[in-house]
Amino acid sequence: MCGLVGFSGKANTSVFKALHLLADNDSRGGHSTGLFVNGKIYKTVEESMNILPMLKTSKTGSVLIGHTRYATHGEHTVENAHPYQYGNIVGAHNGVLSNYEEVGKKFNIKKTTVDSQMIFKLLSQEKNDKHLGLFSGAKNVLFTKGDNKLYIYRKDNPLYYLETEEGMYVSSLEEGLEKIKKKKDKVKEVPENQLFTIENGKLISKQKIKHKPIAAKVSVNTDWRSYGSRNYYSNHYGGHLARDFNNDHFNNDDELNDDDLEKEHFDEVNNHANFVHDLYCTDRFNEEESSKLMELYNYLNTMAYEYY
Repeated sequence: MCGLVGFSGKANTSVFKALHLLADNDSRGGHSTGLFVNGKIYKTVEESMNILPMLKTSKTGSVLIGHTRYATHGEHTVENAHPYQYGNIVGAHNGVLSNYEEVGKKFNIKKTTVDSQMIFKLLSQEKNDKHLGLFSGAKNVLFTKGDNKLYIYRKDNPLYYLETEEGMYVSSLEEGLEKIKKKKDKVKEVPENQLFTIENGKLISKQKIKHKPIAAKVSVNTDWRSYGSRNYYSNHYGGHLARDFNNDHFNNDDELNDDDLEKEHFDEVNNHANFVHDLYCTDRFNEEESSKLMELYNYLNTMAYEYY
């Protein structure tokens, strides 16, 4: 549920369109905000508009990367906020990686506090963009290599782009881009499993990234009954998804009162979301089942954020 914002184009472009896109993405984050602009990274554990007083510029520079964080690994601290920098690589990620520890072990990279950090440590160390395909899970990624180019990669989660006179804008939210576009402009979705290279606001290359994740050495409990009751999900997380997926997995009629669903249940709901995501990453399900798992995961993430 994190939000991504990017820009590539004329270096003297006003930063405020990008900031408005970042503010729109507060609905996908809320735990922290970060912005890479004009070669510097600004971070806060507040919402996006708290970045504004920190900025020492009103221009985008040739590459801008913004992020609103919904934490799934690591505490809500400035240090854990995106974007991250390792060597020349500066980047931000939206998604949950279920095998980041295994990827790190393969390339002798020390375990990171936040799963997303492993992506950029790996890109910095190995200098091979194809390694993006080694990670399991949702992985929308924006990064730059210190070369005034913006790199865009999408797997599973939504990500959109808009080409304008001043350059290309990128956002996790389509509606934000719709607000800033002119009539002649068109918002498009970034295709899955392709790495876009953007320079001066123009798409200069596309690279197919094969999704070949390193197996995660974890045991996933596939008995849904141990993770909650049928009524728990059907009453609070869009019951049609829970019922349609497989009623047989839910045989406990225990209910949770709405009064109980407060902040103290954030961790519990978040754990359910991570469980569903781990199931999705096992590749044990057909396309229709996988789609329903991802929908349920998104419902759980949304509800967890509301209870945070």
